[in-house]
Amino acid sequence: MNAVHLVARIASTPRLEVHGDTKVATLRVAVQRPRRNGEDQGADFFDVTVFGARAENAVRYLDTGRRVAVTGRLRQQTWQQDGQSRQRVDIVADPYGIQFLDRPRDTDDEQVAAESDDIPF
Repeated sequence: MNAVHLVARIASTPRLEVHGDTKVATLRVAVQRPRRNGEDQGADFFDVTVFGARAENAVRYLDTGRRVAVTGRLRQQTWQQDGQSRQRVDIVADPYGIQFLDRPRDTDDEQVAAESDDIPF
């Protein structure tokens, strides 16, 4: 079985590429390691690939620090570079495998409420 389930934070701004008719987003996520003796143990970083409309939404709505749940599978890629074999493992998100777990920090509703002193209720 090849299945990945994780809760993470976006580590860098998602990137969108278009290959023919297919939209592909690449997300870099950070998964917090468990604390040991009350001390922070850092994080593990993973690349996540998202396709289609979910890719567009990820690029539009996700930014550094946002929490997401990812469900997908591991994919290993190999290639030759400068005469050496290279490889990497990333996570390919399932079609509905990205869930946004928190709200954006600066939503229009919050800005309107902050700017308005005259609340009608």
